Amino acid sequence: MEVLIYILKSAAILSLFYLAYVLFLRKETFFKQNRYFLLGGIVAAVVLPAVNYTRIIYKEMPVFDFEIPEGLPIQQQVVESFWSSLEFTDIALFIYSLGSLVMLILFGKKLYSILTFLKSNTHKTENGFRFIQVDGLDAPFSFFKYIVLDRKNHADKELEMIVLHEQAHASQLHTLDMLLMQLVLVVNWFNPLAWFYKDAIVQNLEYLADSHTAGKIQNRKHYQMTLVQVSMPKQVPAFTHSFYQSFIKKRIVMLNKQSSKKINQLKMGFILPLLAVFMWSFNVSDEIRFIPSDNSENHTSPEFNPSTVGAEVDSEKETSTEMESDVLGSLFTNISPQEKLRVMQTQQENKQPFKKVITSTSTEDELDALAEELKTDYNVILKYSNLKYTSIGLLTSIKLNVKDKTTGNQASSTYSSDKPLGDIVIYRTEEGTFGVVSGSNSIVQGIGRTQAQAKEIEDRARELEARMQERRSELELRKEEMQAEMEARKEEMEAEVELRKAEIEARMELRKAELEAERELRTKEMQLKMEARRAEMEELAEKNLNEAKEQEVNASNFKINYRGKDQTKPLFIIDGKEINEFELKMLDPSTIDSISVMKGEGATKKYGADKLKGVSGVVEIFTKKDN
Repeated sequence: MEVLIYILKSAAILSLFYLAYVLFLRKETFFKQNRYFLLGGIVAAVVLPAVNYTRIIYKEMPVFDFEIPEGLPIQQQVVESFWSSLEFTDIALFIYSLGSLVMLILFGKKLYSILTFLKSNTHKTENGFRFIQVDGLDAPFSFFKYIVLDRKNHADKELEMIVLHEQAHASQLHTLDMLLMQLVLVVNWFNPLAWFYKDAIVQNLEYLADSHTAGKIQNRKHYQMTLVQVSMPKQVPAFTHSFYQSFIKKRIVMLNKQSSKKINQLKMGFILPLLAVFMWSFNVSDEIRFIPSDNSENHTSPEFNPSTVGAEVDSEKETSTEMESDVLGSLFTNISPQEKLRVMQTQQENKQPFKKVITSTSTEDELDALAEELKTDYNVILKYSNLKYTSIGLLTSIKLNVKDKTTGNQASSTYSSDKPLGDIVIYRTEEGTFGVVSGSNSIVQGIGRTQAQAKEIEDRARELEARMQERRSELELRKEEMQAEMEARKEEMEAEVELRKAEIEARMELRKAELEAERELRTKEMQLKMEARRAEMEELAEKNLNEAKEQEVNASNFKINYRGKDQTKPLFIIDGKEINEFELKMLDPSTIDSISVMKGEGATKKYGADKLKGVSGVVEIFTKKDN
């Protein structure tokens, strides 16, 4: 039962840390502090459930010594089947243990697999990191100081950013976070929030590595484009960190997000009141220490009258017995075994007679204290099981197994009812008579009490009830104060959330306006560039057109100028006969009658494409008829 309680407390603390992270820290950019917060949640989930605080309450010890007759029954045997003795907690613990065993086996298998993989491949050490080249590897990953990748599968710039990213994981020992979280999942496998907690750790570690990588490169946008290009999901070994993660959009958003204010780190303090409430509610127990009463030294046990055995008890004796049961039952309220040993006056002989009463208000801690007392002071072993309580904490079922190691006597009893049980008495006489009987047994009722003793017990019961009522009032007042504090905290958190929401909306509107203005400015700049380019193209076209016109031929001094894109020479024809440039220069300009220049289809049609191949046109020269 204690194991299940520890596990449930651990799951609750881990859930508190996850909810605090989601509500207050997930959207902040101090990723390093968030990492410490999440690791602190793991440590708290392991340590705090085992921490218990004890509040000591001092009360006056009531007197309840008496003699017990010899004729009491020795044993009351009850035989039960195996299945009827099984409890819900036994079944729950079995199912939980089976799940934890499966998780532990899977954890060991995955860890062995990756260690075997790293050991079976050769590595090259660079700057303190061990690089392993694996051809055809889909996704690079890191494990402690090992970085596994396929250099041939990436461009140089992309490879540089991937290596920086994986080095960030390796240098900051992010693998340790993953291993710790996996061990927590072995214990908290049944808790859905524990699996979300693992996702939160992975996501924050990627944010931390992205921030570290982006700070070392010049072009952050190029890094973001690389993230988009490699956003297809790929398989990587367990417990490793990979550049390829499925939440690429969130990583890009966090890269572009404005750095959070340092004052926002105070939000981590919201977990403290939650932990305080949890510890106060589940890890604080009351311990009652009894101090000797003033008249305890002079008290003597009343004599037992055998003639009263089996006789009816009058109203005064019945009232006295009921009061005795109440006081004796309250004696074992919230007493730890260690403190019970300290309040015992002396260590008596092994055969010392005793009578111990279990009431309907006895708790599991009280039964543990009683078992420890019987073992230490009387050499009696008490084992109990099948505990069942009502909604208000009254005992309705219990199975007792008692063994007197001094005499060898044994007794076992089972009590079960739809209503709260009456008193149950465990006793031993000086002669060694031993047994477990109901408090309503006539033999037990036959143990007389004087009216003075009954009055004393009644007064003590009233005093105890008054103290309990005072305690209940105090607890109720503290409960109201805590509820008021929680309501105030809730209102503050809601106001903080609304304010944060308004700030984000205002920031988004401002950013939207800035983007719109930038888009309009870029549009205007583009239009101006296009207009300038169009004018430039028109000017160039006009220039090319002018260059493509007929070449100028100066007949006065017979100088030919060539203008055009190419420097090819034209074909010279004089009076229908082809001449070369030398013959042209030897021609007397005074004999020239006219000159014409032909290009394009007209020249091709007249002289043929073969003849015009490699020339820029035809220059026809006609001489005077007299010459």
